[in-house]
Amino acid sequence: MQHHYRIAILDMNAGQPNEGMRCIKMLVEQFLGRDDIQGDYRIFDVRVHHEIPEVEDFDIFIASGGPDSPKPTGEPWEKKFNWFLDSIYDHNLLEENKKYLFLICHSFQIACLHWKLAKVKRRKSTAFGIMPVHKTKKGKEEFVLEGLQNPFYAVDSRDYQVVKPRKKRFKSLGCKVLCKEKKRPHVPLERAVMAIRFSKRPSTDEYTGGEGGTKRTRVPRPRSRTTRPATASSSSARLAVIRETPKILPSSCSPGSSASLP
Repeated sequence: MQHHYRIAILDMNAGQPNEGMRCIKMLVEQFLGRDDIQGDYRIFDVRVHHEIPEVEDFDIFIASGGPDSPKPTGEPWEKKFNWFLDSIYDHNLLEENKKYLFLICHSFQIACLHWKLAKVKRRKSTAFGIMPVHKTKKGKEEFVLEGLQNPFYAVDSRDYQVVKPRKKRFKSLGCKVLCKEKKRPHVPLERAVMAIRFSKRPSTDEYTGGEGGTKRTRVPRPRSRTTRPATASSSSARLAVIRETPKILPSSCSPGSSASLP
């Protein structure tokens, strides 16, 4: 019997018009429009209406980017979103039917802060344009990034960035940095992390996040306890990969994107 895919899109744009949401919906509709796919999707307005999907009701979760600082300010939706991240982690830790999470930009940065994986700081200047993204050694082994050149190119629109990954934290949680931003030998600044896999065992469950393009990760839950928008073709391919690997939980990351948990 053909599986019916249930996809939840978490809109993190705080009510502001955003081209990213149009692209996410377009890609999801393309995926669900395939002859060999059955499913539906629903959009949740996280920051305006404080809507959060029930983990049990969906198979795949895609959290968008958004405006403003990713650092907590005490808004009611923040606790709900962090609870959502932890709920997916707990589900995949205990249940056989894994959930898939893809975090993009703002969502990715929030997850990095929530799981205490790295620092998130304001950039000296806004990143905006089509920028090269470089795979790390682990990124070259990442199946989600297969078919992308090194470097590949992604839309980069960030005021904040993920830097100074905590190596001990990454090691204890089994996380991997998959991509970093463009190389600038003439600029004495650390290169930002563009994608993370938070999964220790990608064969069982997976979370990924990143900036600007696309990315995946899986993370064993910290004490508190999910790649950046790429091109339409590569993003569609990633949704197809999710279908072919039902035990992997994806998340997104780009110059400001997503992540996942075990």
